[in-house]
Amino acid sequence: MKLQELFTDESKWTKEAFARNKNNLKVDVSSPFAVCWCIYGGVMKCYGQDGEDKSFILSRILALNNFVSVIDFNDCELTTFEDIKKIIKELDI
Repeated sequence: MKLQELFTDESKWTKEAFARNKNNLKVDVSSPFAVCWCIYGGVMKCYGQDGEDKSFILSRILALNNFVSVIDFNDCELTTFEDIKKIIKELDI
């Protein structure tokens, strides 16, 4: 699965947690109860929680913005779902 398939609309995205359930509680990214993810959590769900694929994709995301980390980018109050979608589309992930 690609991030483009996961983040189909803004309800699938969250801040300040890797993933959340329908009650807005934090859950593991691979939980069957997860309904939304931050971009980092989405990468872990789609490309694995460990390994080269995850690291490579996170480095590509980070290269497209001026933040210290992907988590800081996702959680910044100025970051919007449109920003997330733009990066996902640009990287074709």
